[in-house]
Amino acid sequence: MTNETANANVNIAHTLPWFGTNYTAAFNNGRTNTTSTFATLNPQFTTQLTATVTQPLLRDFKIDNTRNQLLTGTITRQVTDITLRTRITNLTATTKNAYWDLLAAIRAIEAAKQSLALAEKLIEDNRVRVEVGTLAPMDIISAQAEAATRRQTLTSAEATRRTAELVLKRLIVSETTDPVWRASIDPIDMVQVRPITINLESAVTSALDQRTDLLTAKKNLESSDVNIRYLRNQMMPALNATATLGTRGLGGNQFIREGNVVVGTIPGGWPEAFAMMRQFEYPNWTIGAPSRTRWARAPGSVVRPGETPVPTIAVPDSRAGIDRGDRGDQRGAARREHAAQHGGGPRRPGASGKAPGERTEQVRSRHVDQLLRRPGAA
Repeated sequence: MTNETANANVNIAHTLPWFGTNYTAAFNNGRTNTTSTFATLNPQFTTQLTATVTQPLLRDFKIDNTRNQLLTGTITRQVTDITLRTRITNLTATTKNAYWDLLAAIRAIEAAKQSLALAEKLIEDNRVRVEVGTLAPMDIISAQAEAATRRQTLTSAEATRRTAELVLKRLIVSETTDPVWRASIDPIDMVQVRPITINLESAVTSALDQRTDLLTAKKNLESSDVNIRYLRNQMMPALNATATLGTRGLGGNQFIREGNVVVGTIPGGWPEAFAMMRQFEYPNWTIGAPSRTRWARAPGSVVRPGETPVPTIAVPDSRAGIDRGDRGDQRGAARREHAAQHGGGPRRPGASGKAPGERTEQVRSRHVDQLLRRPGAA
């Protein structure tokens, strides 16, 4: 006998964003072709549509793993936005400081040039005075030393200016191939100092509200609260309510038999199976409701940490009573058989000094034990 089976199934599962409700739906179809002579339908077409809804009642009702990750992910995104804003603010402040540093270096070069010019003019004036005789030649040497010092100051200012320009270019230029990198930056904005009246309380409040480190700490606390709420919910017992509804259909070529002989065929196929399924001719449904279970441990069993005790039902042990009753009946029958063979009348005391009743009872007990040891006595 050979069976050929082909299946085409479609499944969908989804969890709602409220109360942890989830549902699944399945649409299963199958076609079976067999060489068996006892088949009623060949080929046989089966189709089934099933829908299941599960509602948590305790654990995962208020919050579950998906909602926990969604909430913490949202908070993490907010923290990332705050971090990005912090970096933008710091970069803007760094760029502004680099611009003002470049402007200060340019102004320092101008001041050094003016100072050098004054030192060189002093040298010329001292030479004239030495020629006139009002100054000593030593004053010319002192003026030349001062001019050399100011010339060194000018060189240092020019180096500082080039360094400040490079720092600014690194902040505003993406790569060295940019034309701005080879150009010379000449700042045109000047520092303007204006008196401003500041409200101290509002300034402090605004500063605290805009501090990104405080905002990040608050968001981290919110994320921790969500995780704690989720872990507390997971400590609750798992109790779910489940409802299942399904319908199925059956179709195929039906054989008409007389005895073991096929005398006719009623054609059928997928249309008949789908029609039966749509009409709910054979529906099936299941509803799972919470039930109370009394938990107990079997004698001698050990429940390890983290394991759930297995529910047991106490059933009276009637086998022991039956065994005891059977053995009692067997002992009574053995005693009756012994009495019929040997008689139960009184006897005289024997050589051992025991009464006849005591000896009879000992013999009777040994005889009963021998009968119980026979095959089939138990």
